[in-house]
Amino acid sequence: MVKMEKFSPSGIYQRVRNETEEVLKIFDESLGSSDEELASAIEDAKKSFEQEKDVCDSVLAELDRAAEWGALTIAFYGETNAGKSTIIETLRILMGEQTKKEEQRLFIDTRDRIGLDEAGIRKWEETKKALVVKKEELSTLDEKNEAIRKAREAEKENLKRQVKEIEDKIAAYPAWRRLISLIWKIPEKVQLKSSLAGLESFEAETAQVISEQDACKAKLSSEIAREEESIAAVSKAMEELAQLEDGKIIGNGESDFTRNTSRYEFSVGTRKFVLLDVPGIEGKEEEVISEIMEAVRKAHVVFYVTSETKPPEKGDKGKGTIEKIKEHLGAQTEVYTIYNKRINNPTHLDGALVNEGEKAALDVLERVMKEQLGSNYRGRLDVGAGPAFFAATDCFAPGSRSFKQRAKFAEKIGVEQVLSKSGMRGLIGKIKEDMLFDVEKKILRSNFNKANDAVSAFKSGIDVQVVERLKPLHLSLIERNKDSVSQVRSAVQAFCQGLGSDVSDVVEARKREVRKEIYDFIDLNVSNDDFKCRLESALEGEVESIGSDVGSRVVNRKEELKKKIERISEQYAEHVGGVISDFNLKAENRFGLNLNIASGIDYWAIAGAVGSGAALAFATGGFYIAVAAIGIVVSLGKAVWSFFSDDYKMSQQKKEADKHIDAAFKKILESCNEGVASVYEQAREVASRVEDAYMMPLEQLKKIISLLQESAGRLETISMEIRLKGGL
Repeated sequence: MVKMEKFSPSGIYQRVRNETEEVLKIFDESLGSSDEELASAIEDAKKSFEQEKDVCDSVLAELDRAAEWGALTIAFYGETNAGKSTIIETLRILMGEQTKKEEQRLFIDTRDRIGLDEAGIRKWEETKKALVVKKEELSTLDEKNEAIRKAREAEKENLKRQVKEIEDKIAAYPAWRRLISLIWKIPEKVQLKSSLAGLESFEAETAQVISEQDACKAKLSSEIAREEESIAAVSKAMEELAQLEDGKIIGNGESDFTRNTSRYEFSVGTRKFVLLDVPGIEGKEEEVISEIMEAVRKAHVVFYVTSETKPPEKGDKGKGTIEKIKEHLGAQTEVYTIYNKRINNPTHLDGALVNEGEKAALDVLERVMKEQLGSNYRGRLDVGAGPAFFAATDCFAPGSRSFKQRAKFAEKIGVEQVLSKSGMRGLIGKIKEDMLFDVEKKILRSNFNKANDAVSAFKSGIDVQVVERLKPLHLSLIERNKDSVSQVRSAVQAFCQGLGSDVSDVVEARKREVRKEIYDFIDLNVSNDDFKCRLESALEGEVESIGSDVGSRVVNRKEELKKKIERISEQYAEHVGGVISDFNLKAENRFGLNLNIASGIDYWAIAGAVGSGAALAFATGGFYIAVAAIGIVVSLGKAVWSFFSDDYKMSQQKKEADKHIDAAFKKILESCNEGVASVYEQAREVASRVEDAYMMPLEQLKKIISLLQESAGRLETISMEIRLKGGL
């Protein structure tokens, strides 16, 4: 294995990948086994291990790509709308972040160029109010003018009607009267002249009124236009300033305002550090999760920002906040909580920033964080980021909400008091005096810890599979194996006992038959010579007959044993196969098993072979027992029976027959038992071979467990060396 002493800090992740590649060779070293089934099972285990390794390698590659080595990187992480961006914006202002200084310089230049100040804004607001009044006046004037025009038009029509009536009246006079009217003025003509003069005068007056109305309207409209132009110019200037004022990175209350991680670089003397503004973890997280994970991979320190005093909650169905924190921040070496208290009223800063009730609740929150993150959880800081932000800068567009908020807090408390009471000065001190101390070591510890976390997760995954999955499975299979082996042994024992009983039964039955046959022959009052010949013949014939019967019994018993072993083996294979199949189907069992369940062993052929040779030997006389071999030589001693009565002779013959039959069948039984002894031995050999076959999946699983434990041990060695070199 590559020694960790050769690891350069920036090469840690690639080196660890090389180390895990070495661990993989543990499986390769066992693949050369002559046992093909075992080699196949190991190959499958290797593939599962490779899949786990691929996950680890992927994490290490991501860490390698994201790793920060040149500057301490601090991520602000937490719920949506918790105030992460507000805190960062305030720190940018107070700690003089370069891009923020450039933004403020542009704001000030623009404000000076525009010449917009608070007095100008007040005038602008007054003008807007006056404009509303003038527009109302214009509207009223339009209505009044329209009414006058209508009234004068009506009056004009009335005058014109009067003139028309007079003209019509004159036109109706007779011709002679019209001629006279040329010499003398008649009243109607005088009236007509007066009416026409009145109409002309009215029209002139109306024209004057309308002209005056139009002039008044034009003047008012001109004033409105000028004021609208002035207001528009100021509004445009306001918009221009609004785009440049501080706080643009701060959310507007909408979910997921921050969609991408923003990076801000700082320096304190020669020490550099980076702040990351991370998207919230409680909005549409699926859209920003890659940004979140990228940020926490880069971070050496994480601030978990919350505006709630209650602990992060667990999820009912999906992942809750606490599960996300554990998942996202588990590899971090320094995690702090920032409680950002929402403050909108200056009076809330009159006393302590956090009251006793809030402290008690926050203590519970810290216990939960400690439970999740262990010694890597470093404590809590309390801030009121809102007031601090308003107090930190005056780069706000005059009249804007932020401008007014700043004025409210500044007038009530004072800028420096706000910054102090809001906890922002304390946060800055924490960063400068604590976090920026021994930066190189912090960066090394953080990055090495992430590498170690990936290796530990790899090892933990193997340990869980071995301890919680594979070992219980192995124990389960052992119990089933014991049961199946016990059944096989019982079957073989029953086979041996049954065959022994069969031999005894056959011999005893034939013994009874021979005895009856000889007794019946003796009852015929035969001579001693005939008795002797018949007895020897009967005994010799029984030897061959018994051999055939015993052979038949062996065949029958063999078939029974074959069926029993077949049934036991099928049940065992089905059980083991089912257990392994269930194991592979469970999502938490990431190591797929493909154990060979006693493959290559033909139980039935083994069972069928039991006793075959013995049965054949019995059946063909291979176990022929010569009469001489068992002492079947009938000796009647002194043939003096014939001198006595026939009854006495037959009695003596039967007595002699019993003696020879008992002796002969005793020897026959002994010879038969010696013959089937080899059958018993074959049956026991079958039991042994079947037991070995049943052990195959257990041995394969045992070997896989051993290899995984060895690989986990090697991973633990890697982890220990990473911790040693990283000062963890």
